[in-house]
Formats: sequence, structure tokens, C-alpha cells
Amino acid sequence: AISVKDTGIGIPEDKMDLVFEQFTQADASNTRKHGGTGLGLAISRRLVERMGGSLSLTSEVDVGSTFTINLDLEIAMPPSDNLGAGGAAGFESSLLQGKQVLLVEDNAVNQKVARKILERLGCVVQVAVDGCDALCHLESYCPDVILMDCQMPNMDGFDCTRAIRAMDGPLSEIPIVALTANAMVKDRKRCEREGMNDFLTKPLRVKELVRSLASVLELESEGAESEEETTLEDQ
Repeated sequence: AISVKDTGIGIPEDKMDLVFEQFTQADASNTRKHGGTGLGLAISRRLVERMGGSLSLTSEVDVGSTFTINLDLEIAMPPSDNLGAGGAAGFESSLLQGKQVLLVEDNAVNQKVARKILERLGCVVQVAVDGCDALCHLESYCPDVILMDCQMPNMDGFDCTRAIRAMDGPLSEIPIVALTANAMVKDRKRCEREGMNDFLTKPLRVKELVRSLASVLELESEGAESEEETTLEDQ
């Protein structure tokens, strides 16, 4: 059940059935203080009833009203067939299998979403909460690719990328893919200037992620395209 409660003027008991009729209000006088067409509740009840449910009302004058919707709905299941273990949305499941990914992202929700997608693509993921944390990871870890959020506290993605490119040995050559909500041409050019290998905008699409990782890792993508979009936002 879903209930919506207000603390308004309330509705007299003898008017409760009337408020669900079209073009009817509890107070129909010319001096009424509250406007409206008298259609809202009529439409709402009709929609709920067409879904097999009911809309009811309890009210007390000068106290308020409570409207309750009762619906018997099935629970929607996630599209597991599209994002199954080791693959995503029709892409070749072995394409990214076992690839080591360092995800650098400060937002906990974005971390969870991106990590889940990457793991279902077959990647092995470590998470860093900002640029400083990413550099700490790299003291004992050399991933195949880094997904780098651009805007983060303490050390942002640009500063972190410059620090990585200044390192000695294989670490300086790790492919870095920028993650940002800024999709202007100037933003892409800045990522290139800072030493990033590719650029992905949020919200992230699975097909774009796979294409980017396949490109920077020099892999051949054989999968079909998918328009499935995640909830990874810039926060």
C-alpha cells in the first residue's frame, strides 16, 4: 500500500465520495479558498482501478486527509540475461576476462555501479577513492587499465594522471580512461593534454565502456552493441 497524508482543511464525511467524481470539489461555493478542476482524484482513482487496485480516503475536518493506494504488483527482476557473469549485453564474454582495472571514483554509489558492471564483464577490480588513494594502490599494484574520475576531492583525476605519467617504468604507460559528465570538445582535449588515453561521459553506457577498454587495451571487440545505460552519474 502507498499512503499520502496531508495536514490541510480535511473533507467532511458526507463529501468524501464526491471528491472522486469528475469536476466536483468538496467546497463548490464561489467563495472557496482552494481552486482546481475537480479532476485530479477522479483520474487517479480511474488509473489505479485500471491497474487492478483501489484508492481510498480517510479524513477529518481541520486535521487533514490520508489517501491510500492498494495495488498487487509483481516484482520486476533485473535483466540478468543481459548482464550475466563474465559478460554484458551481448558482448563477447571473454573479451575483458581477467583484465585488472583500477577504478578511481570518490562517490560510493558510482563505485558500486561501475564495479558491478566491470566484474560482470569479467574484470578484476580494485577501487581507489581519490587520486591520492590511487597512487597508494600503484605502489604495489600495476593494473591493465585505470578508469579515472576527473572531479574528486584531495587529488583530482588530472593531477593523478600527471603524477602517473611522471613515474618510472611500466606504471607510466598504464592506459587511463577519463570518466566525466563534462562532454564538451574542450573537456576531451584537456583529457588528452593531461595524458589520458580515452574519454567516457556519464551516465556510462556498457557498449561505450567495452569499446573504450578494448581500444586502449588493443583488443578486438566481436560483440553486438547494446544501449543499456547505467546509473553512474557525476557527483
